[in-house]
Amino acid sequence: MTINMLTAAEALAQGSTPSTFFSIARFNERMGNNEVGQAARRVARELAQLLGMDLGGRRRAANNNRPRSDRRAA
Repeated sequence: MTINMLTAAEALAQGSTPSTFFSIARFNERMGNNEVGQAARRVARELAQLLGMDLGGRRRAANNNRPRSDRRAA
């Protein structure tokens, strides 16, 4: 199966956002089409990089239940 996916540069020219491609990826992965989902995620990451957006990542939870002595600032 061949996938005809836009490039990040083409998506940028059309005014698309990374969230559009992440939505496409999520939908296709739910439907069992992981190949299209991975391609869409790749384009979304490239597009975010072109736009200078921070995709974030995993961050520490704000509701920290550790003992107070472990939480205080250095």
